[in-house]
Amino acid sequence: MAKYKILVDSSSNLLSGFETENPDVLFDVVPLTIRIQGRDYPDDDVLDIPAMLQAYHAHKNDASTSCPSPAAFLDRMNGADYYLIFTMTSKLSGTFNSAQVARSSFDHPENVFVLDCEAVGGVLEILVREALEEIRNGVPFETLIQDLQKKEKDCHLLFVLQRFDTLVKAGRIDRVKAFLASRLHIKPIGVAKEGTIHQLEPIRPLEGTEKRLMVNIGKLCPHPEGKTCILSYTAEAAEAERLMEKIRKTYPFKAVLLRENRGLVSYYSLEKALLIAFD
Repeated sequence: MAKYKILVDSSSNLLSGFETENPDVLFDVVPLTIRIQGRDYPDDDVLDIPAMLQAYHAHKNDASTSCPSPAAFLDRMNGADYYLIFTMTSKLSGTFNSAQVARSSFDHPENVFVLDCEAVGGVLEILVREALEEIRNGVPFETLIQDLQKKEKDCHLLFVLQRFDTLVKAGRIDRVKAFLASRLHIKPIGVAKEGTIHQLEPIRPLEGTEKRLMVNIGKLCPHPEGKTCILSYTAEAAEAERLMEKIRKTYPFKAVLLRENRGLVSYYSLEKALLIAFD
């Protein structure tokens, strides 16, 4: 049986010890880096996220992120016959381009597939899980590529943020909308669409946000049977856990999983953020 290696960038919220449950499939995470006041915070398994966020709030005008180099991907491309690389949206990061350069520099680029997942967080994990299932079922590499490209188009990412500092600074969201949300205690429901951030619905009072999230899950995924939903949060778990249970009781997903946002997603979403990915 052919041996595979799956690589994801750290926007996936996955750790390098993610269990593939298949001895013929290796796994690793390629970290992005957060820089705050001249100090680098690699988004790896040992990153102290609360300390990183504390540093960000103290020095947010001197903070930025950087994508992995092509060499960071190439260094991990060993020990397998085929390589699947899943990256965050190319509209917001150069990570996809770095992975593509690594592919073109590899001895056998025809055995490497790089997928722009057009999102972050749970969408990448859903695609990894799809790949693992198809590999387990013996799907040929060429067919696997086609299936993953189709699956990516079926994935959705909704999110609600309490704070918008980093996204405003990075030019990802309108300052007026961020001001209204912060000062008038109203929240937009956001959606990742074709790799960029959009407002799904007009901004609403806080008490209506959860209800509209639930409604929009049903609209975007009318047939959740056999599918996966991944809910991720930054810093505070209680609301996420409550919402996870509500999703489980409302929709018959195959699995509803809870993840804590790692460094990069926490940096952009900030405290009390909720992201919901599903296919």
